[in-house]
Amino acid sequence: MKLVLRDGSEIELVNFTSNSFIVLCENQEEFNTLWSKMTAENLSRVHITDDNVTILILENLAFDGVQATYNTNRTITGYFYFHGQTYVSDTMSDEDREYAEVGKILLGEE
Repeated sequence: MKLVLRDGSEIELVNFTSNSFIVLCENQEEFNTLWSKMTAENLSRVHITDDNVTILILENLAFDGVQATYNTNRTITGYFYFHGQTYVSDTMSDEDREYAEVGKILLGEE
């Protein structure tokens, strides 16, 4: 799953919730670069994609904060928090979403 910012930057997501997303960064530099992209302009319209298919469009995200956890393998798990989003489009039906989730489980991706 990816978060696509307004400037076209694509960010690989570990997880996405209604008020946060989680990323895994290889090092501090990658984490800092990612954090610097959390501008009001870039968060004004974002897409959540899965296998290059947009599954959700959000507007007006307001960045609340970030938390970094340093892992034993020297990677960084980043937790980015936001609020105020407007759901513009949820392009998958409930049935399609359930089918996709079952497929991921069967493929061992979940």
